[in-house]
Amino acid sequence: MRWQSPRQSSTLAEIRSQFDALTYSGVVWHPYEGHRGIRPFFGICMYFGWIWIGDTLCRHLPERVLRQFGFQQYIPRSPTTIPDADVVAIDHMWLHFRAHVVSNVRHATSPSDCVDGYIQWFRRVSHPYIIVAADDARPALAPRQRPDVPREARPHRRSSPPSPSGALARFRRMARMLQSLISCRHVTEGTVAHQVSMDLLQIANEGIDEYSTTRREQRHVRGRRSTSNL
Repeated sequence: MRWQSPRQSSTLAEIRSQFDALTYSGVVWHPYEGHRGIRPFFGICMYFGWIWIGDTLCRHLPERVLRQFGFQQYIPRSPTTIPDADVVAIDHMWLHFRAHVVSNVRHATSPSDCVDGYIQWFRRVSHPYIIVAADDARPALAPRQRPDVPREARPHRRSSPPSPSGALARFRRMARMLQSLISCRHVTEGTVAHQVSMDLLQIANEGIDEYSTTRREQRHVRGRRSTSNL
Protein backbone atom coordinates (compact mmCIF):
# COMPACT_ATOMS: atom_id res chain seq x y z
CA MET A 1 0.00 0.00 0.00
CA ARG A 2 1.21 3.51 -0.72
CA TRP A 3 -0.22 6.72 0.69
CA GLN A 4 0.74 10.37 0.44
CA SER A 5 -0.26 13.06 2.89
CA PRO A 6 -2.50 15.73 1.33
CA ARG A 7 -0.30 18.34 3.03
CA GLN A 8 3.45 18.71 2.62
CA SER A 9 3.87 19.61 6.29
CA SER A 10 1.73 17.82 8.87
CA THR A 11 2.12 17.14 12.57
CA LEU A 12 2.15 13.59 13.89
CA ALA A 13 -1.36 14.04 15.30
CA GLU A 14 -2.61 15.31 11.93
CA ILE A 15 -1.07 12.36 10.07
CA ARG A 16 -2.64 9.90 12.51
CA SER A 17 -6.00 11.57 12.01
CA GLN A 18 -5.54 11.43 8.22
CA PHE A 19 -4.78 7.71 8.41
CA ASP A 20 -7.90 7.07 10.48
CA ALA A 21 -9.99 9.02 7.94
CA LEU A 22 -8.63 7.09 4.94
CA THR A 23 -11.11 5.44 2.60
CA TYR A 24 -10.40 2.78 -0.01
CA SER A 25 -10.18 5.35 -2.79
CA GLY A 26 -7.37 7.22 -1.01
CA VAL A 27 -4.91 4.32 -1.14
CA VAL A 28 -2.67 3.07 -3.96
CA TRP A 29 -3.22 -0.64 -3.48
CA HIS A 30 -0.98 -1.84 -6.32
CA PRO A 31 2.19 0.31 -6.19
CA TYR A 32 4.43 -2.13 -8.10
CA GLU A 33 2.30 -2.61 -11.19
CA GLY A 34 4.60 -0.52 -13.39
CA HIS A 35 7.58 -2.84 -12.74
CA ARG A 36 5.93 -6.06 -13.90
CA GLY A 37 7.16 -5.75 -17.48
CA ILE A 38 10.84 -5.32 -16.65
CA ARG A 39 11.42 -7.32 -13.46
CA PRO A 40 10.67 -10.95 -12.55
CA PHE A 41 7.83 -11.11 -10.08
CA PHE A 42 6.94 -14.46 -8.54
CA GLY A 43 10.53 -15.56 -8.07
CA ILE A 44 11.30 -12.45 -6.03
CA CYS A 45 8.25 -10.82 -4.48
CA MET A 46 6.29 -13.99 -3.70
CA TYR A 47 9.14 -15.79 -1.94
CA PHE A 48 8.26 -16.46 1.70
CA GLY A 49 10.90 -17.19 4.28
CA TRP A 50 13.92 -15.52 5.80
CA ILE A 51 15.85 -12.68 4.18
CA TRP A 52 19.45 -12.32 5.27
CA ILE A 53 21.28 -9.03 4.77
CA GLY A 54 24.61 -8.79 6.58
CA ASP A 55 23.87 -9.36 10.24
CA THR A 56 20.16 -8.68 9.80
CA LEU A 57 17.59 -11.48 9.51
CA CYS A 58 13.89 -10.88 8.94
CA ARG A 59 10.86 -12.83 7.79
CA HIS A 60 9.46 -12.01 4.35
CA LEU A 61 5.72 -12.78 4.31
CA PRO A 62 4.10 -11.60 1.05
CA GLU A 63 0.86 -13.47 1.76
CA ARG A 64 0.07 -10.84 4.41
CA VAL A 65 0.01 -8.02 1.82
CA LEU A 66 -1.34 -9.74 -1.31
CA ARG A 67 -3.36 -6.70 -2.39
CA GLN A 68 -0.10 -4.86 -3.02
CA PHE A 69 0.56 -7.36 -5.80
CA GLY A 70 -2.93 -7.31 -7.33
CA PHE A 71 -4.23 -10.46 -5.62
CA GLN A 72 -7.21 -11.15 -3.39
CA GLN A 73 -6.20 -10.97 0.26
CA TYR A 74 -6.91 -14.10 2.29
CA ILE A 75 -6.35 -14.79 5.96
CA PRO A 76 -2.60 -15.49 6.18
CA ARG A 77 -0.82 -18.08 8.24
CA SER A 78 0.80 -17.15 11.51
CA PRO A 79 4.37 -15.80 11.10
CA THR A 80 5.51 -18.55 13.46
CA THR A 81 4.79 -21.17 10.77
CA ILE A 82 8.20 -20.23 9.38
CA PRO A 83 10.79 -21.88 11.68
CA ASP A 84 13.25 -19.76 13.61
CA ALA A 85 16.28 -18.51 11.74
CA ASP A 86 18.99 -21.02 10.99
CA VAL A 87 21.88 -20.10 8.70
CA VAL A 88 22.10 -23.54 7.07
CA ALA A 89 18.31 -23.71 6.56
CA ILE A 90 18.23 -20.19 5.08
CA ASP A 91 20.95 -21.07 2.57
CA HIS A 92 19.02 -24.19 1.61
CA MET A 93 15.80 -22.19 1.12
CA TRP A 94 17.60 -19.71 -1.14
CA LEU A 95 19.05 -22.53 -3.24
CA HIS A 96 15.56 -24.05 -3.60
CA PHE A 97 13.53 -20.83 -3.51
CA ARG A 98 10.99 -22.07 -6.08
CA ALA A 99 9.68 -24.46 -3.43
CA HIS A 100 9.06 -21.51 -1.11
CA VAL A 101 6.91 -19.25 -3.27
CA VAL A 102 3.30 -18.32 -2.46
CA SER A 103 1.26 -19.75 -5.31
CA ASN A 104 -2.32 -20.29 -4.10
CA VAL A 105 -3.48 -16.78 -5.02
CA ARG A 106 -6.35 -15.29 -7.02
CA HIS A 107 -6.30 -12.10 -9.04
CA ALA A 108 -8.27 -9.38 -7.28
CA THR A 109 -11.59 -8.27 -8.78
CA SER A 110 -11.10 -4.85 -7.14
CA PRO A 111 -8.01 -3.19 -5.62
CA SER A 112 -9.18 -3.85 -2.05
CA ASP A 113 -10.54 -7.35 -2.69
CA CYS A 114 -10.41 -9.76 0.26
CA VAL A 115 -12.09 -13.01 1.24
CA ASP A 116 -15.11 -13.12 3.52
CA GLY A 117 -14.02 -13.07 7.13
CA TYR A 118 -10.70 -11.27 6.54
CA ILE A 119 -11.86 -7.96 8.04
CA GLN A 120 -13.20 -9.74 11.12
CA TRP A 121 -9.87 -11.58 11.46
CA PHE A 122 -7.95 -8.32 11.10
CA ARG A 123 -10.10 -6.75 13.78
CA ARG A 124 -9.16 -9.53 16.20
CA VAL A 125 -5.40 -9.55 15.58
CA SER A 126 -4.79 -5.84 14.97
CA HIS A 127 -6.55 -2.49 15.27
CA PRO A 128 -8.36 -0.60 12.50
CA TYR A 129 -7.70 2.86 13.93
CA ILE A 130 -4.54 4.53 15.23
CA ILE A 131 -6.22 7.04 17.54
CA VAL A 132 -8.01 5.32 20.40
CA ALA A 133 -11.46 6.78 20.93
CA ALA A 134 -14.55 6.07 22.96
CA ASP A 135 -17.62 4.55 21.37
CA ASP A 136 -18.38 6.80 18.41
CA ALA A 137 -19.74 6.77 14.87
CA ARG A 138 -16.66 5.18 13.31
CA PRO A 139 -17.55 1.86 11.66
CA ALA A 140 -16.63 -1.25 13.60
CA LEU A 141 -14.96 -3.82 11.35
CA ALA A 142 -16.33 -6.80 13.23
CA PRO A 143 -19.29 -7.47 15.51
CA ARG A 144 -18.67 -6.69 19.13
CA GLN A 145 -19.01 -9.48 21.64
CA ARG A 146 -22.23 -9.37 23.62
CA PRO A 147 -23.01 -11.36 26.75
CA ASP A 148 -25.29 -14.30 26.19
CA VAL A 149 -28.12 -12.96 28.32
CA PRO A 150 -31.76 -13.89 27.61
CA ARG A 151 -33.84 -10.97 26.41
CA GLU A 152 -36.32 -11.34 29.26
CA ALA A 153 -33.47 -10.95 31.77
CA ARG A 154 -32.67 -7.44 30.55
CA PRO A 155 -36.02 -5.75 29.82
CA HIS A 156 -36.00 -2.32 28.26
CA ARG A 157 -38.95 -0.13 29.12
CA ARG A 158 -39.64 3.36 27.90
CA SER A 159 -42.00 5.47 29.93
CA SER A 160 -42.90 7.64 26.96
CA PRO A 161 -42.33 7.56 23.19
CA PRO A 162 -39.18 9.31 21.93
CA SER A 163 -39.45 12.95 20.99
CA PRO A 164 -39.23 13.76 17.27
CA SER A 165 -35.94 15.62 17.82
CA GLY A 166 -34.38 12.67 19.67
CA ALA A 167 -35.56 10.14 17.10
CA LEU A 168 -34.32 12.34 14.25
CA ALA A 169 -30.85 12.57 15.83
CA ARG A 170 -30.69 8.78 16.22
CA PHE A 171 -31.80 8.16 12.64
CA ARG A 172 -29.17 10.61 11.38
CA ARG A 173 -26.45 8.92 13.43
CA MET A 174 -27.56 5.51 12.17
CA ALA A 175 -27.48 6.76 8.57
CA ARG A 176 -23.96 8.20 9.00
CA MET A 177 -22.65 4.95 10.45
CA LEU A 178 -24.22 2.80 7.74
CA GLN A 179 -23.07 5.14 4.96
CA SER A 180 -19.52 5.05 6.31
CA LEU A 181 -19.66 1.26 6.54
CA ILE A 182 -20.80 0.98 2.91
CA SER A 183 -18.54 3.71 1.49
CA CYS A 184 -15.44 2.22 3.14
CA ARG A 185 -16.43 -1.21 1.77
CA HIS A 186 -16.29 -2.88 5.17
CA VAL A 187 -19.15 -5.02 3.88
CA THR A 188 -18.53 -6.82 0.60
CA GLU A 189 -20.86 -5.91 -2.25
CA GLY A 190 -23.02 -8.82 -3.31
CA THR A 191 -23.15 -10.39 0.16
CA VAL A 192 -26.16 -10.62 2.47
CA ALA A 193 -24.47 -8.22 4.91
CA HIS A 194 -24.14 -5.59 2.17
CA GLN A 195 -27.80 -5.91 1.17
CA VAL A 196 -28.95 -5.69 4.80
CA SER A 197 -26.78 -2.59 5.29
CA MET A 198 -28.35 -0.98 2.21
CA ASP A 199 -31.86 -1.82 3.46
CA LEU A 200 -31.11 -0.39 6.91
CA LEU A 201 -29.70 2.77 5.34
CA GLN A 202 -32.91 3.21 3.36
CA ILE A 203 -34.99 2.74 6.53
CA ALA A 204 -32.83 5.29 8.36
CA ASN A 205 -33.22 7.83 5.54
CA GLU A 206 -36.99 7.27 5.52
CA GLY A 207 -37.02 7.90 9.28
CA ILE A 208 -35.05 11.12 8.76
CA ASP A 209 -37.56 12.30 6.17
CA GLU A 210 -40.53 11.39 8.38
CA TYR A 211 -39.26 13.02 11.57
CA SER A 212 -37.92 16.07 9.71
CA THR A 213 -41.47 16.65 8.41
CA THR A 214 -42.89 16.13 11.93
CA ARG A 215 -40.51 18.69 13.41
CA ARG A 216 -41.34 21.24 10.72
CA GLU A 217 -45.06 20.77 11.40
CA GLN A 218 -44.54 21.16 15.14
CA ARG A 219 -42.57 24.38 14.64
CA HIS A 220 -45.35 25.64 12.37
CA VAL A 221 -48.01 24.85 15.01
CA ARG A 222 -45.97 26.52 17.77
CA GLY A 223 -45.53 29.55 15.54
CA ARG A 224 -49.29 29.80 14.99
CA ARG A 225 -49.94 29.50 18.75
CA SER A 226 -47.43 32.24 19.52
CA THR A 227 -49.05 34.50 16.95
CA SER A 228 -52.54 33.85 18.31
CA ASN A 229 -51.42 34.75 21.85
CA LEU A 230 -50.25 38.19 20.79
